[in-house]
Amino acid sequence: MGVHINRQDMAIKHEEADVIFVNQFISATREAYNTIHIICDDTDVFVILLHFYDKLNFENELLMVPTSSKRNVVNIGATVNKYPDIIKHILPLHVLTGCDTVSSIYSIGKIKAAKTLLKGHVPPPLGSDEFDIETMIRQATEFITACYGSKCNGTMSHVRFNMWQYKTGHSQSKTFKLPSLPPTSEAFALHVRRAHYQACTWRAALESDPPKINPTDYGWKADHSTKTLLPVALPAQVLPAPAAVLSLLCCTCSSAEPCANRRCSCHRSGMACSIFCKCCITSTENCKNPINKKSSETTSEESDDDEEENKDGEDED
Repeated sequence: MGVHINRQDMAIKHEEADVIFVNQFISATREAYNTIHIICDDTDVFVILLHFYDKLNFENELLMVPTSSKRNVVNIGATVNKYPDIIKHILPLHVLTGCDTVSSIYSIGKIKAAKTLLKGHVPPPLGSDEFDIETMIRQATEFITACYGSKCNGTMSHVRFNMWQYKTGHSQSKTFKLPSLPPTSEAFALHVRRAHYQACTWRAALESDPPKINPTDYGWKADHSTKTLLPVALPAQVLPAPAAVLSLLCCTCSSAEPCANRRCSCHRSGMACSIFCKCCITSTENCKNPINKKSSETTSEESDDDEEENKDGEDED
């Protein structure tokens, strides 16, 4: 005998509709159904089902049926039995690397995280009260550091700097993708807090109510005008870059002859204007910063010198 659980047929009584699947599944097992079909394509639901199927030692046949005929039916029990070492950590592994409510980390996907786990690196037990949040942040830092393949021991900012040194030293091109670097320590700590908050909600799926914790204590801020929660990118007291860097990063000149005098912060600091400056955003040709001309002449001379060296080398050969 089987029972079909369709997301569209359920009244939402919990904060998250995904969590309701678990409640319905548990109710169905208590009624001694041999086979249970859950019609859903959601990856978060898949992970929650794997977690609770293993945790509660279910023996019922649980099938996750896709809404599209192009996808395959997934046997939850068979998956749990096939990957026991991964399933033990599947919930924190998934939420730490990104889910519907938690952002992902550049180039750190599920497969890479799973391979890192199988090498002996364990993610923190997010969503449980086994450790305090600061301990979980440290353990999450160690795990994600291993995912990046870095041997740096320290904060995520140290790992970020270490990866920057490696990439700039080994890159074939003069530039690399800045987003490919690990996040800063401050940004990563907020990411872990959001992951922990989400994991707490999932682990409480068997409870009648969601956990009584304030999301604003875990990397979210309330937008009362839209009645939504928005992720916090950085703590309020943390600048995106040192103040000295921010003051030298760009100018905002917008006169008829921008950057022609020392009112321009770049001109005054003896720096050429960059692509971040307002003058360059409007049109590079409008910028009157004399340092730009000197930089251009220097670059041209260096290029000519390189060509002469190449010619000399060819003549010697």
